[in-house]
Amino acid sequence: MSGIHIELSDRWTRLFQRMIYEWGYDDESQVVEAALKLLEAKADDPDAWRQRVQERIQEGIDDLDAGRSVEVRSDEDVDALFHEIQAEVAIRLGKSPQA
Repeated sequence: MSGIHIELSDRWTRLFQRMIYEWGYDDESQVVEAALKLLEAKADDPDAWRQRVQERIQEGIDDLDAGRSVEVRSDEDVDALFHEIQAEVAIRLGKSPQA
């Protein structure tokens, strides 16, 4: 496997650290590979990518119209919701949720 060395600003370094710690990635390589897969999908078929994004936006609008939403009123509410989502994603990925 060949290696590439890159320098990141503090902003992107913090994002990498957060994704590893909170989102269940094992290391920086997994974060980069996930990002590259998204970029590849977009580059391979930009029209299909745009269509998928539009579909996801419509799903969100439909959820709001149907009353499927969560109200957050504080930073604590946002944190609690974010941790619930993280735990659900980790379970779906077959990983242990972060405490």
